[in-house]
Amino acid sequence: MKKFLISTLAVLLLVVSLLSGCALDKDPWTYKKEENGFYYCYENEEGKVVRSKINAKSSVIIGLTYEKKITKELVIPEKLGGRKVTGIGKSHCVFITAEWKYYGIEANNIEKIVINNHLQISYVNDFKGDYIVNDIVHLYGTEFRVVVNIDTIPTEICPQYVEQDNTATVFNATGGELKTYFIVAHQGRLLPKPEDPTKEGYAFAGWYTDETCNNEWNFETDTVKEDITLYAKWEII
Repeated sequence: MKKFLISTLAVLLLVVSLLSGCALDKDPWTYKKEENGFYYCYENEEGKVVRSKINAKSSVIIGLTYEKKITKELVIPEKLGGRKVTGIGKSHCVFITAEWKYYGIEANNIEKIVINNHLQISYVNDFKGDYIVNDIVHLYGTEFRVVVNIDTIPTEICPQYVEQDNTATVFNATGGELKTYFIVAHQGRLLPKPEDPTKEGYAFAGWYTDETCNNEWNFETDTVKEDITLYAKWEII
């Protein structure tokens, strides 16, 4: 009878876990590694957590050391543990209770995350500029921004930003070469001034809200209220 009850309970737990979307996967924190202040775990081609680098295709950031949490600017590395960083944040379902755990970034002082390679901020439900909740990224800096220095679109990096009170400012170099391609920020906030673009034979003359370059953007006073594109103005040298 006891064995029957144990077997029945096991079956019920399995059913509950499957209905809740819970899979028999490894807890990322159990297999975490640390490098340069970043906690990370390895993933295989299927996105499952693996123990060693040998079976890993990529790395995912799941936390920060104390020293990293107190920095103002967080630059996401291209690689951790010899594997390409493909994301920030990892979830895990506890099989016995069918409860979800979320691992990611939590910090009090970070004001800017700088992304220089293709990755995705996962499981972000409420990106409000000051913080990203749902236990993947908790940032409490008063002027927090995500600055992306790769040629891609905002939804590829912060896929759910469009569902919240956030904006994406896209920079158009109008024939020049960019350093920063877009910045995601909460409505009503100032934008950090990106590094000036370059164009052979021309001098950069500021960012403008229109293609004809009549309305210049002032990074000290202008705040973002919606998704916009800023255009570079050039003057012949």
